[in-house]
Amino acid sequence: MNDATAPAPLVSPVDAGPTSASGVSVIIPVHNAVATLEPTLNSVVHQTYPVWETVIIDDGSIDGTGTMAEDWAHRDRRFRVLHQERLGVSAARNCGLREARYPFVLFLDGDDRIAPTHLERMAGMLMADSTLDAVHCGSQRILPSGVTGRPHLGSSEADLFEYFACACHFAIHACILRRDLALAVGGFDPSLTTCEDWDLFQRVARTGARFARVPEVLAFYHIRADSASRDSRRCVADARVVLNRGHGRDPRMRIAAEAHLEGRVPTDRDLRLYYVITYFAAQDIGAGRDGLDLLNLEDLPPAPELSAAVVADTIHEELPLAAGRSEGDWPGLWNGVSAHLAAFLTKLEAQVRAPALAFATLRHLEKKILLADPRDAPLLLGSTYRVNAELARRVRDVFLPPEADRLLCRLTLKGEPIGVMELPGAGVLTGRRIAKAALEERRRLLLRRALTPARGLHLGLRTVRGLLRRRALRLLGGVLTAKPKDKLGAARRLKHEAASVVKADLSRVFATRPGLAARQADRQWQERLDAAAAAGRAHARQYAGPPEIMESSHMGRMTPAAEGLARWPGHSPARPAAERACSVPILMYHRIAVDGPVALERYRVAPGLFAAQMAALHRAGYRTIALRDWISAMTRQEPLLGKPIILTFDDGYRDFLTAAMPLLRTYGFSATVFLVAGRIGGAADWDAGYGEVAPLLSWEEVRLLQEAGIEFGCHSLVHRPMTGMHLAELAEETVQARAILEEGLAAPVTTLAYPYGAENELVRRVMADLGFEAAVTCKPGISQLGDPPLRLRRTEVPGGCTPEQLLASIDHGRR
Repeated sequence: MNDATAPAPLVSPVDAGPTSASGVSVIIPVHNAVATLEPTLNSVVHQTYPVWETVIIDDGSIDGTGTMAEDWAHRDRRFRVLHQERLGVSAARNCGLREARYPFVLFLDGDDRIAPTHLERMAGMLMADSTLDAVHCGSQRILPSGVTGRPHLGSSEADLFEYFACACHFAIHACILRRDLALAVGGFDPSLTTCEDWDLFQRVARTGARFARVPEVLAFYHIRADSASRDSRRCVADARVVLNRGHGRDPRMRIAAEAHLEGRVPTDRDLRLYYVITYFAAQDIGAGRDGLDLLNLEDLPPAPELSAAVVADTIHEELPLAAGRSEGDWPGLWNGVSAHLAAFLTKLEAQVRAPALAFATLRHLEKKILLADPRDAPLLLGSTYRVNAELARRVRDVFLPPEADRLLCRLTLKGEPIGVMELPGAGVLTGRRIAKAALEERRRLLLRRALTPARGLHLGLRTVRGLLRRRALRLLGGVLTAKPKDKLGAARRLKHEAASVVKADLSRVFATRPGLAARQADRQWQERLDAAAAAGRAHARQYAGPPEIMESSHMGRMTPAAEGLARWPGHSPARPAAERACSVPILMYHRIAVDGPVALERYRVAPGLFAAQMAALHRAGYRTIALRDWISAMTRQEPLLGKPIILTFDDGYRDFLTAAMPLLRTYGFSATVFLVAGRIGGAADWDAGYGEVAPLLSWEEVRLLQEAGIEFGCHSLVHRPMTGMHLAELAEETVQARAILEEGLAAPVTTLAYPYGAENELVRRVMADLGFEAAVTCKPGISQLGDPPLRLRRTEVPGGCTPEQLLASIDHGRR
């Protein structure tokens, strides 16, 4: 531990009265708590652990609280009462801390309670292990009606500083700690009106204190009817103070662990602040206010990485409790709070500069509410419609309300839940579409449990007919006539063909024939997509000009002319090694440049550093392949020779041509570039909020790169998050983007990269319906045979990544 400048710790007077090396002092500050104190004290009296005292500090009460406390002290010598003028809860707790006689302390508010075994379980663990400084347990909030919130158990890690640097990790009465440690860090900070418990435990954790956990709910936080009147703006301001302390050096600390002396790395401090704001805004909205004032604090910085899923989960838990309801009451709450929610989320999105945050958050929230609702009847919430589908019966068409463009389908089989699907839809979703989606991941289960004799006969007849009508007989002949060394491959192709026929027929067995309304809806939808594609082709002809005619043999690899320029003298062509690879690293780059906005440094790799990275990959024996080569191998389930790697570049910046391409040619490498179709020849206007925008490749440059062997994929029309659009927008923009690229490149475009990495089940299903074969995400990892092709993992190469770090990240991902 290291010393740092700080005020002196609290001074403890000489203890008076009986003491014990194993006792617990329960410290209860109270102010006008006559209505709640009795149950709190009863929860202490009923403890199964016998060695304790309770110090009640009456903080200037005027409602009879002091008299009630004195009465308890007269009846039970284990209770003591201290009186002080109104100084606040922190000063009251500090008073109790100084007067405590036992080595362990528990801080309990005068309106909360603890389970009978609380002291026994927690103090027992502390006394059994002398290396522990504190023990915490789970907690749960309780409404006046008796409805309980979610249980929170906390982390089992011994060092909790990283948690307390970001949030208050557990309720104050969910922890027993050593009294001398609480004194050593200075007790509670009286300058904080709220968040004082978070601040204390943050300092305790910064010392390197060792925590342990009892994974049971033993602490209960009772929400009072007047809890909604709290000053949320004050709470956020105090939370900001504590966050700043946790993400830097705390001058109050006289002792601090070496690892925590400088605090947590401040890179995500602003992100954590917005989660705090969301927490209190949800409480405001639940209490009938709008929460907008919380975003008016001075100097609120942007935080574009704010997660819509985390924001939605916070709102889902906090808002009903503030309204005095349970999470199960959300459908009834929705109409009353949705307007305030939408207004707050819209303002939050603008403040943090996270594209489509409001839309994506509401979609997450709709899904959470609908899936938690236990009722069987169909239910619409926002733009999401939920139904149940029993797969033991024929699946029928679902007619969606006009407001809905997404179907949540809770699947059951003979009454037993087996999963949930998320499907895009407008107007009508056919039973066959639903059955096909259900069969994708549950085929074996359904064949075993729901394929009745009648269904089995139906499937068998359809399969035989399908095999006779297709190329299966030719494949069967190929198996019979193949040489011994080729029989395995021929048999694999026949098996794949038979499986595809069965897969195509299964949905017809499980679903009724689509009705007239469904067929009409499908035709109308296809007409909209055809119109979008036509608009895309017209755009390409207007701005890209007529594409040059290129030989298909040159697509996706170096041309002979490019091969001659690809290497310096002495660089021999890379030869595939004998080993076979069942995984391929897909590297994610953006810009190869030095200059640009400071906030976007993470997405820029300097040309010199990029050269060193390529040299390191070449020395390590890697060879680049096109993304389509990996997709083909995944389809065949066949490993690739040697050490393949895929280099991808998002957005299509012009510095790919000027800085990256010469280095790629040096080592005989190629790459896949994902283009923003509606911005080719322009600039990256989605980065305008950070400073000067970078230029993008022109059509002429794209075609030159294509001729040199660069593969191109789609990166949307204008770089909007795909999770932030309604179905019609998503489908029409994507169809238009692909049409622009295919017209300009004179080649099919079947791969894409999700802008901002924003994707979900709905987006993936839309991309599959539109004919895309593969898509790359921003989720870290190495792509494996058998991975979902529309959810391929990538390894991001951030600015400043050394060649050694790059190779280490690839090798670590392969393990």
